[in-house]
Amino acid sequence: MAEVYGSLTVEHCKDGKDAQWTCSAPAAAACDAFEIDADHLSLETFGDRAVVRLQHGGRPLALADALVFDIREVDAIEAQLGEPIALTDDGPVRGTMALYDRCPDSAASFRLDGAVVFEAFGTGIGDRVAGRFDAVTVVDRRHPDAPPLGTLSGHFDFDVVKGTIHQRFVDL
Repeated sequence: MAEVYGSLTVEHCKDGKDAQWTCSAPAAAACDAFEIDADHLSLETFGDRAVVRLQHGGRPLALADALVFDIREVDAIEAQLGEPIALTDDGPVRGTMALYDRCPDSAASFRLDGAVVFEAFGTGIGDRVAGRFDAVTVVDRRHPDAPPLGTLSGHFDFDVVKGTIHQRFVDL
């Protein structure tokens, strides 16, 4: 189970047109004009690294809309359960977003600024991965001094499943 919602503006989203998912000022704090219907939740491990993906559908990331937490230090997450962990390019967790389905023409490189709180985190079969993020700011990493593109909030909670029907296969 997962929810990803907020407000967002993307230049040149589709067919050369900008896209805006915004709420009026009184409802801005709980804005859900933009949503990723995250029905495909995954944890991929790479040695001591992991990637948590909250996306719509099970298509490859290059074709999907998704929120991604790139975890560079799995041990750091396990040691900080319940505590906010800053989303930074050089810290233990980096947050990004992909809008390849909804905005195929956008050249934006979406970075998330703020914090994520992992309430549970394991990498083994049957382990639980759960967390939340509140009012993280979406910026275009190509223009870090430009105004933010939006704000997102949400949560996720799923069990790690592995096996042939749950893994991607690639030719090496």
